[in-house]
Amino acid sequence: MSEQKLTGRLLDDVEQELLAREPIFHRPELGATREAYEAQMTEDYWEVGASGEVYDRDCVINTLVRRGKVPGDERWLVSDARCRQLAPDS
Repeated sequence: MSEQKLTGRLLDDVEQELLAREPIFHRPELGATREAYEAQMTEDYWEVGASGEVYDRDCVINTLVRRGKVPGDERWLVSDARCRQLAPDS
C-alpha cells in the first residue's frame, strides 16, 4: 500500500475521532470545568472561528469558563471539516 493511501486512511481515522468529539466544548459528558477543557486540548491548541479569527488555547478556555453553559449549544452542527498532517511523524 502506498504511503499516501496509508496516510489518507490514518487521517480519515483522526478526522472521524475529532468529529465524534466536536463540538468538543459543548459536550457535557466530556466535562465543563477549566481542568476538563485543559485535558482535552494540547498546549499549542488553536482554532479558527466562524468569523475567520484565530483563537489560542488560553483565549478559548477563558471564554468557555467565563460564559458557562449556553442553552442550545448542543444542537450546533459542524460542517466542512478538514484534517491534515502537520509533520511526517505526527
